[in-house]
Amino acid sequence: MPNTTPPHKLAIFFFAFFPASTNLVDQVLVSYTKDVIGPIVTGLGGAMLGASAAFYFQRTSEAAKEYNNSVRVLRLVKLQLIQKLGELTSIKKHSVLQHENDQQRFMAVGPLPESPGTKESVDNIIFDLLASEKAGKAIENLMLGDQRYFACFENFKVNRPWFRRHLQAS
Repeated sequence: MPNTTPPHKLAIFFFAFFPASTNLVDQVLVSYTKDVIGPIVTGLGGAMLGASAAFYFQRTSEAAKEYNNSVRVLRLVKLQLIQKLGELTSIKKHSVLQHENDQQRFMAVGPLPESPGTKESVDNIIFDLLASEKAGKAIENLMLGDQRYFACFENFKVNRPWFRRHLQAS
């Protein structure tokens, strides 16, 4: 494809190096363009450029804020899950594993806590984040883990009266 110069560049070149050629253009048109059209186009162009820049910066700021919020939620959920796991591990270590070799270990296990140390369920925002990432298995695991955590304490609570009656009868 041959290299062709656009016509407007030729006109600029022509007017720049041949001053007499400016007589070919009506001076009223030049004055009107310079005094009226130029400021209007400059004002509108500046406004559009400013609005575009503001929109871009706002969108970038909102994306950063959303990202920071996602990170905050992930950290909180991670901390919450670590606390729940630590609590269950502690109960197992101090109440169950001590009697691991006893034949009647269920009877030897002392009283278990009735209520969980962490009362809150996993933050629901995490489910939205995982859903947006199409992590269905992670959502399922989180929900199941949370339900099992609270079910452990519900079982401790339900079985405690039976356990006490059985110990008193022995």
